[in-house]
Amino acid sequence: MYTAPLTLVSPPNGRITFDNTPFLDWNTYLGADYYQLLVDDNPSFSSPVYYNTPYTYDTTSTLPDGTWYWKVRAQDAADYWSSYSSYRSFTVETTPPVLVSPTPGCYTNDTTPYLDWNGVSGANLYQVQVSTNSQFSAIVYSSSTTATGATSSTLANGIKYWRVRARDVAGYWGPYSSYQTFYVDTVAPSTPILYSPIDGFVSSDTTPYLDWSHATGANQYQLQVSVTGSFVATVVDIETSETAYTVNPPLADTTYFWRVRAQDAAGNWGSWSVTEFFRIDTIDPVFTSVSHSPTSPNDADSVTISCDIIDISFLPDVRLYVRVNGGSWSNFAMSYVSGDTFSYTIGMFNYADVVEYYIIATDCAAPTPNVGMDDNGGLYYNFTVVASDVTGPTIESVQHEPLTPTDIQNVNVTCIVTDPNGVQEVKLFYRVDQGAWVNISMTLLSGSTYNATIGTFNYDELIEYYIYATDDYVTHNSAVEDNSGLYYTFTILSGDVILPVISSISHSPLIPTELDSIVITCDATDASGIQHVLVYYRIDGGSWISSYMTLTTGDTYSKTIGPYDYNEVIEYYIRAIDNSANHNIVTNDNGGLYYSFTIISSDTTNPTINTVLYDPTTPNELDSINITCYAFDASGLLFVSLYYRVNDGTWIKVDMDLLSGNIYGTLLDPFSAGDHIEFYITATDNSVVQNIATNDNGGLYYSIIIIKSTTPLPIAYLIPMITMFSVILVLRKRK
Repeated sequence: MYTAPLTLVSPPNGRITFDNTPFLDWNTYLGADYYQLLVDDNPSFSSPVYYNTPYTYDTTSTLPDGTWYWKVRAQDAADYWSSYSSYRSFTVETTPPVLVSPTPGCYTNDTTPYLDWNGVSGANLYQVQVSTNSQFSAIVYSSSTTATGATSSTLANGIKYWRVRARDVAGYWGPYSSYQTFYVDTVAPSTPILYSPIDGFVSSDTTPYLDWSHATGANQYQLQVSVTGSFVATVVDIETSETAYTVNPPLADTTYFWRVRAQDAAGNWGSWSVTEFFRIDTIDPVFTSVSHSPTSPNDADSVTISCDIIDISFLPDVRLYVRVNGGSWSNFAMSYVSGDTFSYTIGMFNYADVVEYYIIATDCAAPTPNVGMDDNGGLYYNFTVVASDVTGPTIESVQHEPLTPTDIQNVNVTCIVTDPNGVQEVKLFYRVDQGAWVNISMTLLSGSTYNATIGTFNYDELIEYYIYATDDYVTHNSAVEDNSGLYYTFTILSGDVILPVISSISHSPLIPTELDSIVITCDATDASGIQHVLVYYRIDGGSWISSYMTLTTGDTYSKTIGPYDYNEVIEYYIRAIDNSANHNIVTNDNGGLYYSFTIISSDTTNPTINTVLYDPTTPNELDSINITCYAFDASGLLFVSLYYRVNDGTWIKVDMDLLSGNIYGTLLDPFSAGDHIEFYITATDNSVVQNIATNDNGGLYYSIIIIKSTTPLPIAYLIPMITMFSVILVLRKRK
């Protein structure tokens, strides 16, 4: 029997191993023929892995990464077990090193890059490999080191794959890390091409947009902007991944030089682009002088307009705006003369023309050119054209024929016009009833006599006219003959004073009902033709209503009115207007009595009442009496009424209920024995006249004598009576 526990030999307590099937070793016990090994991931050995072996060592099954505890005991031939040894621990670490730098997929222009990784616990040596493929079949660098980094040998340009593994103190190599890539690149990117602004561009934008081409291999650019071509001092010096940049803060007005170079992902800088320049110009052109020559031109002169303008940049457009006598503005491109001077020649102009002008200068700044304007403080520069001949033609002997024209006559206006320099044009101006003036050219008949024909005009219109003439001199002096401001006038007379004729007035049907439309017709004639025929009508003496009648055939006009309500009185008369200038009007109102008709009813038939019944036929003092009848009318029934009296008393009216179809009924309460009941029935239709029919049994009335009850009524007899009584009560409630 054993008295002392076994002693654990290897691995040492706390050892970190990269072997996940470690070799465990302990000392021997004399006489032991079996050992029991416990391995667990906690020191309580609550869930151990058992290993029974006749040897003083064992190799574990594959263990996960982590800390493990182990102990051993021995068994002799008599099956006695020793106590367990003290436990030891070891840590399984199969996680490979983590690669730190170069970062995955990065570019470097360092041909001997420093390779860095994280250390692994328990490692005493690392092996790093660099290959040109992911299978590491073409290794270009391999090294072993105790450090967690190494500087590679010189590498060629291109993609590189690298990995690292670690070895523990027992000499066991762990797995390689996953590989990562980096790129060795010592080739500089291409040189950018400057796109915008173009070389020498003038910009009115103080934050210009600078644009250049993409450079092959580039991922970053350096932009420099300077006021000198040597770039000793810069106003912009930035690095950007974009191929464009909007300058900010704003630039002052002056000339700027700019250039760009590219850098690739490996940090290689390319050559600077060519240097180009642009100019910032936000100041409008400035006018120093504006003049015209001659200063007082006449109608035969051309006029040269000149100006001096200064601007920081070139002036591609200096434009002269001119208008004559306040008309539309015309514009002309002025020509460069020399220095700061531009000019343009205009004219000739007519006598007394007022010529106004101003100048606008636009420089070449973009996108918004600077614009300067000199309009003489808003008054415009101006001159008035003078002339030597200021006398207009002589106009005399103005007259018209006929002197009192009618609405069917043209009017000839004549006059005599003379001028020493000849007559260019003679015009007749006329207006109708003080409306807008109309002008027409007059024709030279012979000598100096001019003529114009106007008209025809409408009856009673007032025609005013005057004569206007211009001479043939270059200034075209004019003269007006307007009867000293009163104008020449005449008033148009009419040739038609005869009234239209209205005849054959009628309406159809002659006696209309409330269902009828009524057609009113008449004949209307006039030598000048009929312009309008109107019918005026009113209902029951109300307001008059007018409506145009329609020409149906020949001279016959018609208008359809209605229908109207029963008993309404319709009055009407006719009025006609001819087509003459006077618009002669005639009215036919039947000598002041008006034409008229009264609306009659279309329904004159009384309702039908028959099949008058009462039940029971011999009622006693206990019976209610059910009275029914058949009632009908084509217009429908407004109501059906029962009139009854008791013992020659006062007549009592009861409205009968529609039971079904055309059957009406009502239920009378029981009467006293011996009572004499008389009744008759009336029906009123739903027409406009409400025709009434009466069924009184030929004037004898329907008669019932109430007898005295002797025996109770059988239940079979009472049931239909109760049912009928209930129906009538329900119908009365609904009403």
